[in-house]
Amino acid sequence: GNRQQSFPVSWKPEEQSFELQPQKVNVSVYGQGVTLGARKKKVTSPVSGKSVDLVLLDANFPGNENPEWVRGSSDFLYDDRFKQVHNVMLGFGGPAMLQALGYDISTHHAQEGHAAALMLKLLIENGWNADSVRELCIFTNHTPLRAGMPTYELNDIEAAIGHTLPGKIRELAGHD
Repeated sequence: GNRQQSFPVSWKPEEQSFELQPQKVNVSVYGQGVTLGARKKKVTSPVSGKSVDLVLLDANFPGNENPEWVRGSSDFLYDDRFKQVHNVMLGFGGPAMLQALGYDISTHHAQEGHAAALMLKLLIENGWNADSVRELCIFTNHTPLRAGMPTYELNDIEAAIGHTLPGKIRELAGHD
């Protein structure tokens, strides 16, 4: 069983110097149109002195028209009720937002199973050519054990993204 605990968190990004960006992207999650905004701030390494932009997706930005269940989904991290919602918003909405913000992404760093929808998006865009997708990605994980790897039901993934996947997915991801 999952020993992680989930509870609501009240977080105000503007109090953490995250600036709401004007760009918006749209994704479909379980057949529902979702508009995502982004919040960004520059983070500087205390060791190297180099800085990078930290970009967070936001489904609950001021003036949004997302359904309440979508707006509230970001109040919970690692909650099974929102797992596929988060996966689709991150995997499909994340790259779209980075592109809208002007970033040119040539390599995707995938961290554990949270990036499963990104891999799915890249497979779809690359004609299900797994070798092409491997060239676009770097994958890391914390727990190289089966118990530490999330699994997803094919029918739930199809429902979350709104269309049926080709048989090729079973060859790549397993028949279960």
